[in-house]
Amino acid sequence: ELFRRDDLVDRKRFEITDQVADKAYEIIEKLQEKKGSPPTWMQVRQHFDEVDISQVEGMNEVKSHPFTKAALLYRDKVYMTPCLNYCSMVRWNDEYMTFSERFASRFGDPYGYQLDDMMRVRPGEATKTVDFGLLWDTLGSSDASLLEKNAWIFEDLQHPKFLNTLDPESGVTVDRVGEKVAYASYPRCGNSFLRKYLQNITGVATGSDMALEFCQDLQLTDFLGEEITDSQVWITKTHDPKWNLGNKMWKCNKIVCCVRNPYDCIVSLMHFLPTLNQGGQINEKFSDVPEVWDKLVRETTEAHKVYYRRVLNYMQPSCPVHFLRYEDLRTNPQHTLEELFCFLLNKESVEGLNVQKRITEVVQLGHKATQVYQQKVNEAAADKKVPILMNRTIDQFTLEQRAFISEQLKDFNQVFGYCSLLADASQSPLDHTPEWLEEQQSLFNFFRYAESEVDPAKLNLFRELNKQQLEKVIALSKEDKLKEQAFIVNLDKERQLRLPTYPNYMLL
Repeated sequence: ELFRRDDLVDRKRFEITDQVADKAYEIIEKLQEKKGSPPTWMQVRQHFDEVDISQVEGMNEVKSHPFTKAALLYRDKVYMTPCLNYCSMVRWNDEYMTFSERFASRFGDPYGYQLDDMMRVRPGEATKTVDFGLLWDTLGSSDASLLEKNAWIFEDLQHPKFLNTLDPESGVTVDRVGEKVAYASYPRCGNSFLRKYLQNITGVATGSDMALEFCQDLQLTDFLGEEITDSQVWITKTHDPKWNLGNKMWKCNKIVCCVRNPYDCIVSLMHFLPTLNQGGQINEKFSDVPEVWDKLVRETTEAHKVYYRRVLNYMQPSCPVHFLRYEDLRTNPQHTLEELFCFLLNKESVEGLNVQKRITEVVQLGHKATQVYQQKVNEAAADKKVPILMNRTIDQFTLEQRAFISEQLKDFNQVFGYCSLLADASQSPLDHTPEWLEEQQSLFNFFRYAESEVDPAKLNLFRELNKQQLEKVIALSKEDKLKEQAFIVNLDKERQLRLPTYPNYMLL
């Protein structure tokens, strides 16, 4: 009964009334006529507030609902850009497509993908799929002929493949061998960036437990496994222990957790929440909306602290967890990914294995091969034209906000190595002079503490934890006991973190 939810038998896709849809079409047409160009979806939403709800059936229930755009798009009358940001009632240019047109252009012939009754992407009869046992043996072997023989698995980075069965009683499935992996992160900590690396290296689509209405843009661009958590995917995105509307419940045997320095995470959220667009940016300077900005800084800092405390104290005791830092993935992807795949494949080392060759090949493709959306900083650095810089967003924060973040996340910053000791005890930890920033921009020292504030046992503790967890998964795999390490993702709704920030910053 618990896992019947995996097939979504208890919910339908979010719907809107015909009157709401007609009103949305009318608003889009009027805005486009006024602007002389297609409006953004957020501009359309802002005009929902001007609608007389007594005259439009269902408008009051959906005007601020995060799933409204998805319901409108499924009606297949609105033309939108690839990231589903700009919308029009006519094909403004070749980038604008309806939902069915974009799906067909992305996943139709010759790939043969289909949509199931819940609008999730599924392989059709002619679609190539991968046997998990074959993939596992190929990546974990040093036999180069295996990699050559099975090169078809990895040949198309734009169309990763699904694993080949939904029936847990037939063949080798990821569920039966106990290798189901949850990829957990706090929002805006590099989740999509690592997912693209994982798909490129393995050739297999990653899944997601988030409601598809949140993730249509991801589904129609790089991640065809949105809202799929079954045995057709090996590694599945989750934000557990953070609550999201419509999260699916499922079981994993391992967890990978990606962290990011708080400054960049908070700034990224400030751009994302009002636009609900993966690469979105607001026009306002943060200093133009100081109350909104300060509220987000403080609430997100508190949530950040609770999130990782729950990962360490609630998830890790139940299931092996491997931590990695987003910044390491950007500055040293080869080593970071090799460590990750040791954990995923239960290996002390991947030296000389086919997976190491796959990692090297993908890393050598450069940033563009893993770019999901336009990033806001470090674009030149990402292509190695200049060194990748850190601490680029710190000037967005006031001294009071820096002090609050530094104090609230003192343990987090020590455990994940985002801090250093003050060289001079008389210095203020907030005295980020231009000279100091220039010196630290290529390092991880986002925060500084006096020696008396630091617990040496906590500094970079995540590295020791990873070592212990790797030893654990290797030992369990030898005894065929990994399948016993079951963690139910999104099970404990009462313990999940609920952010109060989402509706507050929908419209600045």
